[in-house]
Amino acid sequence: MGERSLPMWLPLPEYAGFMARDVSGALAAGLSPRPLADTARDTLAWLATAPERKPWAGITRADESALLAHWHDAHGGS
Repeated sequence: MGERSLPMWLPLPEYAGFMARDVSGALAAGLSPRPLADTARDTLAWLATAPERKPWAGITRADESALLAHWHDAHGGS
């Protein structure tokens, strides 16, 4: 992970359900999912306290273009 990292994309249908987990044990123990809105709000607040951190991740457009060109060359331009 880092500022040049990419999210993980997995093809479907081979990896459908990859991130699915049985959470019944956690729920039975009294845990509950955190609301997405709370997570988003708190993440934005956290990012605001660390100006040296970039609020994005990924690669530059130039790096993306070079990567895609390499991929297209390796796969016959398709």
